[in-house]
Amino acid sequence: MAVTHPSSLDPRTPLAERRLFAALRDQLPADWVVLHGRRVVLPAEPQRDGRDGRDGRRRPVEGEADFAVIDPRRGLLVLEAKGGQEIGRDGDGWYSRDVHGGRHAIRDPGAQAQKVLHALKDYLRSRHGFPLHPDDARFGFGVALPDFAVAGDLGPDLPRACVLAADDLADLPGALARLFDGNGIPRAGLDARFPAFAVAALAGPFHLVRPLAARIAAQEERLLALTEEQVRAFEILADQRRVGERGVAGAGKTLVAMA
Repeated sequence: MAVTHPSSLDPRTPLAERRLFAALRDQLPADWVVLHGRRVVLPAEPQRDGRDGRDGRRRPVEGEADFAVIDPRRGLLVLEAKGGQEIGRDGDGWYSRDVHGGRHAIRDPGAQAQKVLHALKDYLRSRHGFPLHPDDARFGFGVALPDFAVAGDLGPDLPRACVLAADDLADLPGALARLFDGNGIPRAGLDARFPAFAVAALAGPFHLVRPLAARIAAQEERLLALTEEQVRAFEILADQRRVGERGVAGAGKTLVAMA
């Protein structure tokens, strides 16, 4: 059973992704890692415009990998998953149909997977301690269509070797090996540090603690707010010539009395 991040999916996750997640988790070996829903954001940055030598800014890059699968001997695959009743492509582009026959335009899943793959690869390479040589071909992409039977290539941009279909779910290790092969990724020799590095970079935990100064300031504001509430209570008794007060030390009795 593979290691997964997260350990379980949100119930609102599309059914096709839930089925694929369970199949990957249950069929892959224990030293494999499956990441679901990994967002990648690369902020805009300065770059040189080669046409006239002027400096510009690269636009920010944002994407989400439905699945990132790490084989500890080969590398990392990004999978874009699509499910539903029907999916296809015609002269107007990629589309899907719902149970009522309604047509919906969708983005090219292969292009989506490739875009996220490049962003994810750039992000990992920018991290300190990246263990691979820049020319080491250890990253690939695929399109997962777990609800559909696929007989052959889906065009020149999406060969069958890069597609994981319904009939592949019975043997996911074999199907993923074909996807790694289709992306030209070697069968062995991956730096042993890479899986842990990738998981820490893409799914590592963090926690933030509010600074002590901010907590003290908030407490002081709260004490003053409570005192103001007490003052308003005394204002209700403005016609009373004498009012007694009592309370523990630091409760704000002096401030109230002065007010």
